[in-house]
Amino acid sequence: MAHALIFGASGISGWALLNQLRTYPTTTAFSRITAVTNRPYSLQQAQIPQDDRIVIASGVDLRKTPEQVAETIRGKVSDAETVTHVFFAAYIQEDNYDAPTVWLGKGAVVPYPGHMHGYHAKHGDTFQDILARMEIHTALHPEICGNGQAFNITDAQKPVTWAELWPKLCEHFGLVGSKPSESPQDLGAFVKRHEDVWRAIAKKYGLNEELVAQQGWGHTQYMIVDFDFDRQMDLSKARSVGFEEEIDTAQGYLIAWERMRAAKILPPREALDTLQSRI
Repeated sequence: MAHALIFGASGISGWALLNQLRTYPTTTAFSRITAVTNRPYSLQQAQIPQDDRIVIASGVDLRKTPEQVAETIRGKVSDAETVTHVFFAAYIQEDNYDAPTVWLGKGAVVPYPGHMHGYHAKHGDTFQDILARMEIHTALHPEICGNGQAFNITDAQKPVTWAELWPKLCEHFGLVGSKPSESPQDLGAFVKRHEDVWRAIAKKYGLNEELVAQQGWGHTQYMIVDFDFDRQMDLSKARSVGFEEEIDTAQGYLIAWERMRAAKILPPREALDTLQSRI
């Protein structure tokens, strides 16, 4: 029977793998699922139902030597020798760059924080479930996906632009998304200026007050402001090995945000009707 081991199981991609391996492509595809994390982690924190197939091995620091990592895993996973599929979704951040989460009063206009040409640049986003399912698909079909092959995968073959996405995403929060202003935002500086706003929200709704400061926001700055050219991907190779799943990109964001609310990372939906602008 198949035994999946996930490195970085508490991250965006790793969590999606942990969630999808329970049921995709079937509920019996994997008889054992081992989730490896650095920090303490539980199924309750992950918002994943109790499942006897899942074992969480926390306290595995991948910055140590391979020999030390292997020894730690053997000590925490009694049946490590039965692993048949390994998924590496760990991310080691070297330099954290504090940046943004925008909280404005309902109906406020929020300009896209990047450049005008970036606003209209074509790109393909990848929802965590689509990525996880593609990774599982390739792992289960080594006869056509193996030998170190690489595959592009995004939400759909048709690319999107921030001009299409930004208004839809802002609407979800009761805001009005608009085209960029004359100068792009420095997202790190924005968050620094408004950390007190997040702390007030977090305190009111029982969230983690340190969450914003703990994030590596440089990636957000790069993806929204600096990554400002066409970068759509060709999915023909993924399609050629039988992976056909797609999702509307905006819908992927909304699903992720609902999951974040369930995990108490974002405040509840009703909070959007009561928050007032402090920015």
